[in-house]
Amino acid sequence: MLAAAALVATGCSTAPVAGPGAPAPATALRIEGSAERPLLVGPADLASRPAVSQSVHFDTGHGPQDHRYTGAALWPLLKEAGLPAGSGMAAPLDGYVVATGADGYRTLFSTGELDPDFGNKQALVAYAEAGSDGAAKPLESPGKGGALRLTAPGDLKGGRYVSQLVRIEVRPSGAPAGAAPGGSPSAVDVRGAVDKPLHLDLAALQAMPQLSQTVNGRVYAGPGLWALLGQAGLKPAGSAMNAGLLSYVVAIGSDGYKAVLSAGELDPAFGNKGAIVAITVDGKDLGGNGMARLIVPGDSKMGRSVSRLATIEVMQARATP
Repeated sequence: MLAAAALVATGCSTAPVAGPGAPAPATALRIEGSAERPLLVGPADLASRPAVSQSVHFDTGHGPQDHRYTGAALWPLLKEAGLPAGSGMAAPLDGYVVATGADGYRTLFSTGELDPDFGNKQALVAYAEAGSDGAAKPLESPGKGGALRLTAPGDLKGGRYVSQLVRIEVRPSGAPAGAAPGGSPSAVDVRGAVDKPLHLDLAALQAMPQLSQTVNGRVYAGPGLWALLGQAGLKPAGSAMNAGLLSYVVAIGSDGYKAVLSAGELDPAFGNKGAIVAITVDGKDLGGNGMARLIVPGDSKMGRSVSRLATIEVMQARATP
């Protein structure tokens, strides 16, 4: 705990985490969970890293918000802390992070959403904000936003902007393997934290409203993933504010390949990703990619476009011990 105390006093050194699950001071950020090299960092230490300025717009219950933040990019911090290097997280596509504020507010991002090779969501750990004179000034103390703030650029609403940021936990999805290993499944099962599990064969998928997405010059068509999840009925992860943002979806191929998408990136009110469960490409069946394929538009690489889709597992972030 001496290292943590020194960090809070100076705000300018990186220290290993002193105890798993222990709350970080309100002026510091703890990065832990499945990270191989947990970190504790304060505003001055973050300011020693490459500074990124970012203008954002989002809606809240109090009206539209426009801000210009300065901070350190989240993804390099996660890499510094050591994202798990196991086979499921190597991309990493089978994981997520939970951000927590000093007031207990929590929200979730998938690691693939943040990875520059995939979703490339350029979240910042902000330590300053431009004032009315345009000059960047330190964020206010807890009660007025906190010393650090996580941003979610591109989100339409502000539910994934976390004020008074004190903790980021890196976690593997924990999803079980697909139910039908090998081959090409004849149906997609939607299961987990839903009100009504679904077993969708080709006819059922064809009967749903069809959307199209163009990826790498090819036109994929099939039902929207968010609409499909709405039909299954997502269960909220508790009663806290924006509890639905603590859910995530694991798409699993019949070969066991897994990729995670957060509910926040899929929800039209937030990330509005527009993923589809494709059943045709350029007007024909998918051929070697199976009966159905998850298509995630906008990703730099197609690692989250899961072929031979067998299972869509809906899960919820675990509570911090």
